[in-house]
Amino acid sequence: MLEWWERPYKDHGRGPAAFDCWGLYREAYLRDFGLRLPDYGECYHTADDTHSVGSVLLRELAHWHRVTELQKGALIVLNVARRPFHCAYALDAHQMLHTLPGSGSVIEQIHSPRWVRRIEGIYLWR
Repeated sequence: MLEWWERPYKDHGRGPAAFDCWGLYREAYLRDFGLRLPDYGECYHTADDTHSVGSVLLRELAHWHRVTELQKGALIVLNVARRPFHCAYALDAHQMLHTLPGSGSVIEQIHSPRWVRRIEGIYLWR
């Protein structure tokens, strides 16, 4: 996953030069599991549209299985402004890969004070 570390953030970014959070998750999942997940880029205008992004996220979670234990490849859904809005790729039970405007793609501790209270749920593709 280090090949995607420090890549710039780009709205609707699907790589390889830049990603948004879903684009990064999709690319990591394809690399690790050989499955191309849906794009969803056509479902929202910009990543700043919290209502559209949150609605798509909640609707599409029906295709995922909620789990309690973190494992490689799990989708970590994070609340931003008290809504499910952001996602990250679990590298293992402790670290996640994600990207944000202004910081690009980063590896962070899942249970860091910044993120632990924002975890909406952990999911695996069905």
